[in-house]
Formats: sequence, C-alpha cells, structure tokens
Amino acid sequence: MTPGKLLKTNLLLLALLLIGPVVAFGQTAPLTATLQLSPDTTLPGTPVAFMITITNPGEQLAKIANALSLKVTTSSSVFDAKGQMSRDTVTLPLDQMERIGTGGIYELTIPPRSQRTLYIDIGPGLSDNEFFVDHRLSFPGVYDLQAELNSFVAGSATTTAVRTNPARLTIETPAGVDADAWAFLLAQTDGKGWGVYEWITAGEGIAGALRSKFPKSRYLMWVAGMGRNRSLQATLDDVNAALAVSPPPALRDDLLWVKAAALATSSGNALITQRDIDKAVSLADQARTVYATLKDSAISSYLRNIAAAELVHLYTHRTAEETLRMLLEDAPPTPEHVVPQVNCVTKGDGQAFSARFGYTNPNHVSKTITISNLNQVTPAPRDQGQPKIFKPGAHANIFTANSPGGNLTWHLDGSKAVASPDFPIECQALSTP
Repeated sequence: MTPGKLLKTNLLLLALLLIGPVVAFGQTAPLTATLQLSPDTTLPGTPVAFMITITNPGEQLAKIANALSLKVTTSSSVFDAKGQMSRDTVTLPLDQMERIGTGGIYELTIPPRSQRTLYIDIGPGLSDNEFFVDHRLSFPGVYDLQAELNSFVAGSATTTAVRTNPARLTIETPAGVDADAWAFLLAQTDGKGWGVYEWITAGEGIAGALRSKFPKSRYLMWVAGMGRNRSLQATLDDVNAALAVSPPPALRDDLLWVKAAALATSSGNALITQRDIDKAVSLADQARTVYATLKDSAISSYLRNIAAAELVHLYTHRTAEETLRMLLEDAPPTPEHVVPQVNCVTKGDGQAFSARFGYTNPNHVSKTITISNLNQVTPAPRDQGQPKIFKPGAHANIFTANSPGGNLTWHLDGSKAVASPDFPIECQALSTP
C-alpha cells in the first residue's frame, strides 16, 4: 500500500472512531425516546399526561408516524392499552405535528442532532389522553407504562419501532371521602371502571354531583374546570379553590387554561354585547396575567407557545375602542318604534263602549312584538286580539277591544293609545271588499 493510500485509510478509520455510534457506514443512529408522566401518582379514574421526548442523534432527518401504542406491565399481567373503539394505537396530537400536503396525513419530523417533545394532555374535561379509555388503567395499583412510536426515513416504507423507558404510574387506594367518591363513580358503571369515555359522556353532570356530595374530596380539583353554563364567578371560584391545593403540574396548567379562557371569553362578551370597554379591558387584564403565568411556567413548551400566542389577542384600551368603533359602524340601524292609534269608538249602554285600534310601523320591514308589557291592552284581558306581527306602513281598524266603563289603553312598543267613551270619532260600519 502506498503512503498516500495508507494515510487516507487511517483518516477514514479515525473519522469512524470519532463519529462512533452516531453514523457508521452511512447508517443513522437509532432514535431514542423518554416518557414522563404528570402526575405519576393519582386517584382512581383520573388520567395523567404523557410527555414524550424524542432524540435524533443522527445526521439525517427522521420522521415519526402518526400512531402511538402503550404497553402496560403490572405485577400479574402485561397488556396493550386500548384507545377508543378498542384500537391498539391512538393518533398523536395533530396540532403538534406537520400536515403532509392537502390530505389527512400527519407526521412529526425530528431534525438531525435535535429533540422534539410530544405532549399528550389530560385536558380540562379529563378526556385528552385516549389511553385512559381503558378501564384497566382506572383501578388502584402499580403500572409500568411503555410507549411505542414508529420512525421512518423520508421516501422509505420501512418503519422502526421506537420504545420509551417504562414509566411507573401509581394509582392510589383512596381513603375516607375519596373512597366514597370513587365508590360513587364505580356505581355509575356497575363497577366496570371509570375513564375518558365516562368523563366525555357524563363528566359535566358527575362534576356537579361530586361537588354536591363530596365537597372535601380531592376529586374536586380534577373536575374544577367542568360545568357548562356556569357563571364566570362560579368557574373562577372552583378553579381558584383547586389551584390553592397545589394540583399536579399537568392539571394545574389545564385549570389555568380554563381560568384564562373564561376571563377572555367574558372580556369579549362585555365589549360585544354590553359595549362596556372598561369591563372588557379589566377582564382582559386578568386573563393576561393567567396566560403570562402559563407562558412562563407550563410544563410543556407546546402549552407555553400557545399561551404566548393567546396574549396578543386580548383587548387593551386602544384595541377595545377600535373594535367597538367598527362594531358600531357595521351595526344595522335600530328599528323605530311601532305607534298605536285609536281609530274610533262605538258607544254602548251607560259607560260601556268599544274601540277600534290601528298602528303605524315606520320601518321598512315587519316587526314582531309578542303579548307582553310591550303589547297589551289594559284593563285586562291584556290580549284582546291585537296583532303580534306589525307590517310596514299605516294600518287602521286592526282589532276591536271592549270596555264596560273607563278608558281602554293599548300599550305598544313603548307608546300607548287611550280610548275613552267621549272619543270624538264614532265608528262606522266597515265596508267589505
């Protein structure tokens, strides 16, 4: 071998030794993945969040397919956790992945020598981690969870399994009022367990029942973000009470989301429906504080990033004034009032009389006014055949009301027409067409 060839060979061997396990003869080093649970100890029937960090130590772009499976090991069994409809795999969070083309295919890309973290949340409704559909994960015990992903190289149909470390989940044996609350949940399913499906279908009602029946239970912090059509104050009271007892980080973040979103929504309602700039900005400032807390302290970079994005949408005095100005410019004109009229009176015996009424609607469209304080005859009965739909223009002799004595008044749309026995115009027979 010539000295030149010997030198090249030695340089190649040295390069391979330096690169070591990362790249050997053109092959990329395998991906690694770690699984963290939040929390790693919890009450029966409550899910936990998964944080899966994927490391690509190689020099080539790696891709992760949109599928995740979960192997569960206990002291007595090994099983694959099932998702909805008993599926062996669940889809990864699509908003943390890349969409391929215009179809429904998603994948996660891991650049060379870098990491990506997938966050599978609990969710405010306790429904985001699909593996906890499986009732086998709802009972007290110790479970070792090992997630499996599939990696591939762009343009290749071959996939390689990427398995995480086993992460230990401890589901407590509840005691005291927590045991009573767990027995209540089990009773809803005849003892079959409690999981994501039950939280989805019955969670709102169950949350109210838990608050009512077991107000001292730790389950209350888990359901603090649930409950449709509650007032803002009721939501804030429940969430603040849950935050005060130091919930696990994943649950804390979801409760902060509920609080921030409730304040932001109320801020929008205050401006759009109430036209109250000061209230809208005050609520936006409170939401801003909560989103800023999430941006700085959420356990997932994904949550921190979207919290930062939400901050820019909250009202300031300037943006609230500008929004209100545009709302007023675009708003349709307020309908004008319909005006009632007495057309004529027919005298009867003594003080009795009848009166014919009409109306004028100055608007270009019909206006509906149901029988109410805005459309009634006094004295009673308040409904004496007057219309509920008022067509544009002037309309006479629309209905007749009778009085045994005393004035008749038609109250309509903020105005009134008063008929009395001495009304100067006497009714004539109506001509028929």
